[in-house]
Amino acid sequence: MRAKSGWAVMLLGALGCGGPEVGVETPPSAGEASLLAPSCPTGGAQQVKEVIPPGTPEPPPFAGLSPGGFVGVQGTAYFTVNYPDGASVLWRTQGTESSTVQVRAFSAMWPERSLSPRAPLGDKLLFTIHTPEAGYEPWISDGTQAGTRLLKDVTPGPGGTSMSQVSVWGSSASFFRTRQVLTPPRTQVELWRTDGTEAGTRMEVNLGVLSTLAEQYVRTTSAHFFFMSNPTDGTSLWRTDGTAGGTVFVKKLDAGQVPVRDVGTTQDGAVGLFTLLDGGNTEVWKTDGTAAGTVRLETFGKRMQMLGSLGASVYLVDATYGPPIMTLSSVSLAGGGKTNITQLENPWPNDPDAGTFVQNFVRSGDKLYFSVAIGTSSPAPRTVWLWVTQGTAATTRRVSTELSTSDEYWSPLIATDNGGVAFTADSSRPWVSYGTDATTSQITTSPTGAGLGVAFARVGNRIYFGARGEGSLYHQLWSMPSNVSCTP
Repeated sequence: MRAKSGWAVMLLGALGCGGPEVGVETPPSAGEASLLAPSCPTGGAQQVKEVIPPGTPEPPPFAGLSPGGFVGVQGTAYFTVNYPDGASVLWRTQGTESSTVQVRAFSAMWPERSLSPRAPLGDKLLFTIHTPEAGYEPWISDGTQAGTRLLKDVTPGPGGTSMSQVSVWGSSASFFRTRQVLTPPRTQVELWRTDGTEAGTRMEVNLGVLSTLAEQYVRTTSAHFFFMSNPTDGTSLWRTDGTAGGTVFVKKLDAGQVPVRDVGTTQDGAVGLFTLLDGGNTEVWKTDGTAAGTVRLETFGKRMQMLGSLGASVYLVDATYGPPIMTLSSVSLAGGGKTNITQLENPWPNDPDAGTFVQNFVRSGDKLYFSVAIGTSSPAPRTVWLWVTQGTAATTRRVSTELSTSDEYWSPLIATDNGGVAFTADSSRPWVSYGTDATTSQITTSPTGAGLGVAFARVGNRIYFGARGEGSLYHQLWSMPSNVSCTP
C-alpha cells in the first residue's frame, strides 16, 4: 500500500490570493462551455478485442495483468501484455478488432521478461526484453513475427544493458547506457545511438565514471537536456541531439549534488523547465540550451511541485504533505516574480490528518488539470478531486465528480482534444471533462466491469486503455476517440 507520508514530496499547499494575469483569457461560463464542447456523443468507449484469452489464471492482487506500454509507430499502436509467470506478448492495433494482432509471443520464464516498448524508429518499434542468452537488450520489430529480432547485444552475454532516456531523432534514436567498470566498481555513463540496424547501433559519447546521470530529463522540440552530478563539480546541465558533436555541457547549476525534481517545457515545447531541491528550498529554472539562457527564475523556501506552464507563467503547488489548505502559485517566465493565485478548498481544515497532495496532472490546450487528494489517518485518502485552472483565481475551479480513493490506484489523467481531459471516477469507469460540471460526464458505452487498467495512452486520434467488460475476468483492450465528449 502507498503510505501517505511516502508521497509527501509530491505536491501542494500554502496560501494566497491574486487577480487575473495579463494574457490569460477568462473561460466561458458553464452554460457557454457546454455549447462549445464537441457534440455529444462522438462514439464513446468501445472494447477493441480480447487480448487475454479465457482460462488465463487470475493474477495476484495488483499484479497489473492488463494491456500496457503503448507506443505509436506511424499511426499503429504497439502494446504488451506481461503475464505474472514471465510470459510476454507484443501486439499491434489500429483501433479495430481485425487490425489487432499478435506480433510475437515470448514464452514464460523467471524472472519476468518485462517486455517494454520504448520508441518509434522510423516505421519500426524499438523495445527491450529479457532473454536468457542476452539479458535485457534492445530489440526491433517491423510488426511481424519474422521481423521481430534482437537489435544488438550491447552488453555481450547474459548480463543485459541498462537503457534510459530514449529519445527519437527522425529515423534514429539515442539512449543512455550505464554500466559498472573498474575495481572497485564504478558506474560509467555512455550515450548511444541507433538507426535500427546492428551496425548502426554504437556508442557516441563516453561521459566517464566521475558523474551520476539523473533520472529526470527534459525533451524540447530541438534538444534533449540531461543532468550530471559529482561531489567535485556539483550539478550540471547538458544537452544532446543524439550525436557526439551535439552533446555539450551547458551550465553548472549548483556547487553541490542537488536533486532534480520536476521537469517540463513551455507551452510551445521550445524551452525546458525544471526544479531543483536545494535543502528545503525549491528553485525554478528555465533553459533554451545556452548558458546565458539557462536561468534560475525563482526560489521558494519550501518544497513545491511544478504542475506545468501556460502562456508566460509556470504554475506550482506546495509539495509538503500536511498543510490542510494548499495554494496555487505562479512564476513569471520573463524573469521571475512569484504570485499566490488562490487557495484550494478543503472542507476539513482543522483535521490534522486531512493533509493534501497532488496525485496526477496534465496540460490540455490552455488549461492545467490536476487531481488533489485529501488524506485520513489511513493510507487511503478520504476524497480525491479534479481541479482545473487557466492561471487565475477566477478560472481555478473544482469539478464535483470524485476520483478514485484507492490507496493502490490513482486515477490517470490524459489530455483530449479541445482542451479536455479523460480520467476515471470513483466508479473506475472513464469520464471526460472540459473544466466545468456541465461538461463533465461518464463516457458513453463505458465498460461495465469492476475497473480499469492503470493508465490511458494516446496514439494518433485514439486513446487506449485496459478495462474489464461485462462478463470478463481480465482487462482487455479498449479505446475511445481523442475528441470524446460528454454524455448528453
